[in-house]
Amino acid sequence: CDGDTPPDSTSKRINKAAKRTIDFLDSFLELKDENPKMNVVAAVEGGLDPVVRKLSAIETSKRNVDAFLLDGFHSNGTAAESLRWEAIKEPFLETIFHLPAEKPRFFLGPAGPRLLLELVSAGVDVFDTSYPNLVTERNAFLVFNNKFTKDWDPLEGADNHDLMLEKKIENDEMKMEMRSLVECCSCYTCR
Repeated sequence: CDGDTPPDSTSKRINKAAKRTIDFLDSFLELKDENPKMNVVAAVEGGLDPVVRKLSAIETSKRNVDAFLLDGFHSNGTAAESLRWEAIKEPFLETIFHLPAEKPRFFLGPAGPRLLLELVSAGVDVFDTSYPNLVTERNAFLVFNNKFTKDWDPLEGADNHDLMLEKKIENDEMKMEMRSLVECCSCYTCR
């Protein structure tokens, strides 16, 4: 796939990336014809252009694939950690609308808690561990609210600070601390 389309990419670059990805998928699917048990996850490209995203999603959906990778929304690395839903919402929703709901949809990259909840609400099924990995590289860990009411809406009026707490492992004493990470928490880790 050709997902290297930063937000300032030209229309020509975005279209080329989408076309090259479809062409690569088609050549790869010839291998699947020879080995029907092989699973194929197809990348859907188009940068932040909703029109190209729609066309890529429609064309990719026509192929005999097993899942979809929603690619090209960020350029990876620590800068991707600052990706916000508002910046990708329109092209993302245009993309996911044209993908079959019965096939898994992957989003790879460091999606923070708020973005992760937005992506799940929009229909993403599978994520990687990029975000927790970045947190551990900062010598920190994540603590989330684990007491939810039946009608709790995690996206209503929340920001990242409401959804999670990143705590630093500041010194050697804390590394050996045996108390709960969060007071009064009864989860498996805190018990």
